[in-house]
Amino acid sequence: LRAGQDAVVIGVGGIGAFITFAAAATGARVLVVDLSGERLELARRLGATATAIASDGTLTEQLEAAGMDPDVLFEVSGSAPGLASVLSAAKPGATIVPVGIQKADVAVPLGAWTLAEYTIVGTVAHVFRDDIPEAVRLLGTRDDWSDVAGTVLDLDRVAEEALAPLLRDGGTQTKTLIDPWLTGTRPAV
Repeated sequence: LRAGQDAVVIGVGGIGAFITFAAAATGARVLVVDLSGERLELARRLGATATAIASDGTLTEQLEAAGMDPDVLFEVSGSAPGLASVLSAAKPGATIVPVGIQKADVAVPLGAWTLAEYTIVGTVAHVFRDDIPEAVRLLGTRDDWSDVAGTVLDLDRVAEEALAPLLRDGGTQTKTLIDPWLTGTRPAV
């Protein structure tokens, strides 16, 4: 992704938040789509050019409303509707990055993808010497990450204050920080 290009991020949880920030840092225009208005507000603070509620029309309609023609589409939600929206909105030559892990097998219309000349990019492999320095540099360009992870928990509180809320309602923090040497909680700095 380069400056002047358009990108879409579907799903702005912990990983989607960082993708949004990194994509905006390249100088790209970024549309973020999610079900949560609170997460979309976070996406705006992280540099999203435009945001949309996932249920408010199709992705194609949302892109038209934002005046965007995405070069790169990140599917981060891991949901079947999220992936379907990316596949229906991707134009020939687009790059599709399926970050979210799909819970069911997905039919791959390889012939259509070949004719559309999509580039599909996997996301699991990381080369420490190449990826970590740039990730740390990007993190250092923003002074305050407390809107992403405002509290640091000790190990005794992980199950009750981090994992249980994720199972119930998605939790209150986008990311959870854990300090194994901490007793109690503290604000993240």
